[in-house]
Amino acid sequence: MSRYALASGWTRPGPPTDFNTRTHSDRFVPGTKATLITNATIWTGGDSGLDVVKGDILLDGGLIKRVGVAVF
Repeated sequence: MSRYALASGWTRPGPPTDFNTRTHSDRFVPGTKATLITNATIWTGGDSGLDVVKGDILLDGGLIKRVGVAVF
């Protein structure tokens, strides 16, 4: 990082440093119950975007908590 970038307050693009330790989304509405989506078609992004699996997705606190088969 250049001296100019540091002096101007420039930061690298990307998520905040605490992104992976969050317990809920900043858009989460308190009181919202967890949601389980079953038998979902999930694009994983693997294999150049061609990898697709069937499974379940558990959302809680506005975040994806688990992905898999029978995650409940």
